[in-house]
Amino acid sequence: MLTIAEVLEMPVFAAARVVAGKKGLSNRIQWVHLIDIPEMADWSQEGELLFTTAFGLKDRPELQSVLIPNLVERGVAGMVVGIGRYFHHIPEVMIEWADKLGFPIITLPWEVPFIEVTRAISERIVHERYRLLQQSLHIHNTLTQLVLMGDNLDALAKALAELVQCSVTIEDTHFRLLACATWGEIDQARQESILQRRTPPALLSELEQRGILGELRQSLHPMRIPPLPEQGLTFERIAAPIVAGREVHGYVWLIVKDRPISELDMIAIEHAATVAALILLKEKAVYETEQRLRSSLLDELLEGESDLRSELLERVRHFDHSLTQGQQILILHQNNGGNLSNLSRWVEQKIREQHQPALVVERGENLVLLLEASQTEEGMRLARALWEAGKKEGYLFSVGVGRAYREWERLSESYEEAQEALETGPSLLGREVISFDTLGLLYWLRHLPPGVREKNRFSQVVLTLADYDAQRGGELLKTLETYLDAGRNVQEAAKRLFLHRNTVRQRLSKIEALCHLTLNDPLTCLNLHVAIKERRLQSGD
Repeated sequence: MLTIAEVLEMPVFAAARVVAGKKGLSNRIQWVHLIDIPEMADWSQEGELLFTTAFGLKDRPELQSVLIPNLVERGVAGMVVGIGRYFHHIPEVMIEWADKLGFPIITLPWEVPFIEVTRAISERIVHERYRLLQQSLHIHNTLTQLVLMGDNLDALAKALAELVQCSVTIEDTHFRLLACATWGEIDQARQESILQRRTPPALLSELEQRGILGELRQSLHPMRIPPLPEQGLTFERIAAPIVAGREVHGYVWLIVKDRPISELDMIAIEHAATVAALILLKEKAVYETEQRLRSSLLDELLEGESDLRSELLERVRHFDHSLTQGQQILILHQNNGGNLSNLSRWVEQKIREQHQPALVVERGENLVLLLEASQTEEGMRLARALWEAGKKEGYLFSVGVGRAYREWERLSESYEEAQEALETGPSLLGREVISFDTLGLLYWLRHLPPGVREKNRFSQVVLTLADYDAQRGGELLKTLETYLDAGRNVQEAAKRLFLHRNTVRQRLSKIEALCHLTLNDPLTCLNLHVAIKERRLQSGD
């Protein structure tokens, strides 16, 4: 859109002088308006460049003193005043307000016909609008072609960056990186978002505190993000929500350097957000169809019907998987909520990077990974690698790892083992990645019948401690468990509990007196440790 600074360079403004409000020369002009009535502010609109002979203002100091603030409130771009008939100079009060508010006041000699000036500006505006329309159409056609060609978000980011000559980032609703393209120099915040594959948490926190993040999440239209140099965000940005069915699926970001944000930038990012929505919806439809096929296949594999071996082998090959090698199940549970399909796509990408053949299937609230593996440790290595990468990129999940079996007919055993590990390990062992093989007696404890548990004396001891804590607001049971988890090391237990070691010793002595036992006996400690874990298994704590 045309600015006041640009129109001042036109030949018709050769005799013009900017007498006030030079800070507003970048104001954009939508149209020109010839007006001479005293109530000109009431008849003016946003983006207009006013032309006046000042006839309605002469000998009206009360109007002169409020005119500029009223025009600024209306969003008027600036004002051109004909000098030499009604005004021989601009009143000081108008100049003071114009300088204060950055509202350009331009003077033209009375001899310069306004009609010639306004016609020249109008022609220029029409030309600019036509050029903008042509550019917008080119952007629309270029980006729409990506959808018709079946391209992805990476291609969209690259095309948009080339069209507007800005760096582009596309992120999901949790501000995790989906695609990006770099154009020219980038700032520190951009560098970190690429390295971490998400907007840095510190920057998100700052945006949250300033209210920018809340506004962005509520908006269905592009909005400007001002620079935040203290967070490494030194270039201005535009963020546009990717909206489909009035639901936000992510965000497109433009990083604008060394120039003001233009109207074309705003148009381009809106086109890009629309195309991104189409790409995501297409990918979602394809993904859901493939997930149904994978889920059906997994169900049949878990049933282990050997009569269907030849048919299953053929269907598995469709997904570039093989049943001729050992098979293993991993189950992932997302701990921080979020879109499971996003996690699924991310896991598939990481698996490809690991060169590890695996089939990823959504099953309820979990992801099931069918892995080609001859040894259980292969699944553990992959699970650890996924967990470490997820922690860096904002995906928080737990992984249960079943055993590897040579015979695919035993796949259901690996699945049940992975479930056992997932349901038992994170809460009791404090680990987010756990193999069934490491559960040991915890697996037995999960399946003890109630009658057996009730006859265990040490289960009664644990119940006594729990009741004592509940009645007195104590932490004897927690102290005992931490002490036993720490290998009966008082110093380590105190560190984990953020207590002085003497406080831990006092609590342990209280436990011995209350329960009539000694913690110096290894067998007693083993029985107590097992009883505590068994109680937590049953209560789900």
